[in-house]
Amino acid sequence: MLKNILFIGLGSGLGGAIRYILFIAIDQTGKQFSFPIKTFLVNIIGCFALGTFLAWQTRVNLPITR
Repeated sequence: MLKNILFIGLGSGLGGAIRYILFIAIDQTGKQFSFPIKTFLVNIIGCFALGTFLAWQTRVNLPITR
């Protein structure tokens, strides 16, 4: 159980750091939008990355720990 908690903490910390880095990188454009485009782009990139990881996991038959 402790191992699962550590993996969840590691994953959320890594995900939060990547999300922050992407948000800052997108913010470097200096443009102002009425639509929250930075949040939208970070979410789309995250969904794509998660989908790619899950497809790869399925392809190489990695077991999913529950």
